[in-house]
Amino acid sequence: MKNIILFLLFLAACGSNPLSTIQNIETSCPKVFFASEHNTYVDTKSTLINLDNIAYIAKINNYAFNKGCFNVEDAFNSELSILFVITPHTSEINEIFLPFYVAIINSQNFVLDIQYYNVQGDFNINAETKELVESEITKTITIENQGTDEKNSIIIGFMLDQQKLKILN
Repeated sequence: MKNIILFLLFLAACGSNPLSTIQNIETSCPKVFFASEHNTYVDTKSTLINLDNIAYIAKINNYAFNKGCFNVEDAFNSELSILFVITPHTSEINEIFLPFYVAIINSQNFVLDIQYYNVQGDFNINAETKELVESEITKTITIENQGTDEKNSIIIGFMLDQQKLKILN
């Protein structure tokens, strides 16, 4: 009998409570841009990077809002998937590491929020030649921000140090 009462209490606690429902209001998704100076990433095995020792080049290729965009309790909420395409330039490095940022800016180009991420993976290998081939990595992140709406924009870019910026320009 005790088990039945505990089970019924458990069911009641797990059921929907009309007083505590969270409102998910679908909204327009903000525009997404790739940072013009930070849309390409290069890496090397060496401490100093130059055109001769680049291991791979990565580009931000595409994005998608997986399930749409919502206002949840007056805060913007969405899942954003980002596609990276990585081209190997040597067979010395099989592992991929891409640091990137996602910034939310308002209509006056003021940064409301910036989040830093990284994505890791391995190159695909051609079964016949055993060589590294162009590979894709997708990273899905959750964007939650109090001040975001469809008038704001999202900017995606790679985190680049001065050496990498110099090589890319």
